[in-house]
Amino acid sequence: MTFNRVPAPRNCPGFTETRVRDLLKSVSGKLRNPQLDREFDEWAAGHSSQILETDLLASKRNGRQRSALNPNGPLKQWYNQIGFDPETMDDQDMKRLVEIAQDKWRVSIPGTALGKREKQALQQLAQHGVDVAVGSHQIKNCGPDTYERLEARGFLETRSRESYPDRIGYFVLTPAGLDAWQKEQART
Repeated sequence: MTFNRVPAPRNCPGFTETRVRDLLKSVSGKLRNPQLDREFDEWAAGHSSQILETDLLASKRNGRQRSALNPNGPLKQWYNQIGFDPETMDDQDMKRLVEIAQDKWRVSIPGTALGKREKQALQQLAQHGVDVAVGSHQIKNCGPDTYERLEARGFLETRSRESYPDRIGYFVLTPAGLDAWQKEQART
C-alpha cells in the first residue's frame, strides 16, 4: 500500500495531508493509536469519496478492518481469481480458496515445458545421483518457485532440516527427475 496518493482533505481545518496519512496508517494497522482511529472515523464519515479513490483501508466492520478495494487493483484481481469476497468471507474461507488455487496450479504444471532454472537444478541434482539428499544451499538457482514446480512434476522431493522442521533443508532427485534430465540432454 502506498500512502502518498491520499488526496488532501478539503474543508477540514486541522487536517493536513500528513495527518490524513497518519490516520490511514492507524486504520491499516501500521500505527496503533485509538485517538487517531476515532478522529479518522469522524473524518471518514464526511469524506468517504476521497477515501474510496485510494486503495487503502476505508472502514471497519465487525471489529475487523475491511478495505475499499480499487476495482482494477492487483489485490482485487487476485481476490477475483481465487473467488474471495472480503465483505462476506473470513480468513478460513481465504485459506481454503488459496489451497484450492494452489492445487489447481500444481495439477497444471506437469503439462508445461521445463524452465531454464528447472533444467539447471536438474543438471546439478543429476551430478549427485538419484535418492541422494543434497543440501538446498548447494543447488544454485533453485528457489521456492523452481523446487515447487519440480516437486509438482514429481522430479524432486524435499526434506526438512533436522533443527528447523518448517524449512526446506535437502533436495532429493527422483528416478523420474533423472529420466527427464536424460531426455532433456538427448534433445540438445
